[in-house]
Amino acid sequence: MKFKDLIVAKPEELVHELSKARRELYDLNINNHSRQLKETHKIRDKKKDIARILTAIKEIGASANNVPVFESTEAVSDTKENETISKKASNESSKDAKPIAKKRVKKNEE
Repeated sequence: MKFKDLIVAKPEELVHELSKARRELYDLNINNHSRQLKETHKIRDKKKDIARILTAIKEIGASANNVPVFESTEAVSDTKENETISKKASNESSKDAKPIAKKRVKKNEE
């Protein structure tokens, strides 16, 4: 993927290419972690492609034209909600937990 080709493309096409490249990177990472990927250099190449696409989007001013950088904002809001839910759950469970480690330290010192 050449930068010259990206600059000529429409912002909507760039956003589509970005989401496609990110999905491919995700798949490459999954295959790499499961030891199925033999050509690990493709991960580095895909990261560079994503950087080129993001640079092209900024260069042509896609954000100024109200083109969404991400196709779905629901995924972002879902992760924020999940983080707050998990934080609340961990805080509630820590309130109920007894300080076992402190008791063990005191017993060992005596």
